[in-house]
Amino acid sequence: MTRIKLVNENNEKIRIMKLCDNVFPIRLYERDNCDEIIRRIINFALFYAAYVENEGEFVPIGYAAIYVNDVNNGNAYISSIGVKGDYQGQHIGSMLMETGLREARRKGMKYMRLEVLKTNDKAISFYKNWLFEIEKEGKDTFYMRRGL
Repeated sequence: MTRIKLVNENNEKIRIMKLCDNVFPIRLYERDNCDEIIRRIINFALFYAAYVENEGEFVPIGYAAIYVNDVNNGNAYISSIGVKGDYQGQHIGSMLMETGLREARRKGMKYMRLEVLKTNDKAISFYKNWLFEIEKEGKDTFYMRRGL
């Protein structure tokens, strides 16, 4: 059984980000601006975690950090979404995505946006399945969006 939960406790957010860090092509904790990214996620993002039951205890297996605070433009942003390797392909990412989209709609957002590495074919395919389209291209990344 998988549960998606909004996490408010900062130490739990940090613990989950560390547990899932190796699923990203460029790991968060290896970036030069790691501390700033973590500070922003902790202070400004909605942080949803996916948990599975293991021997009577719920353990985290993935998360999504989503910003829904650009009220003037109606933009929500996915900062990161990742699921531990053993649990990929089990629709956990989709559960996290649906939760984020639902919350963005509830908050009155019009669009969901994100940035993804051009080399991350798996993530690009996932986002395209969720109706994201490339709206512009950077040097190493695509900027994608979808309507809500």
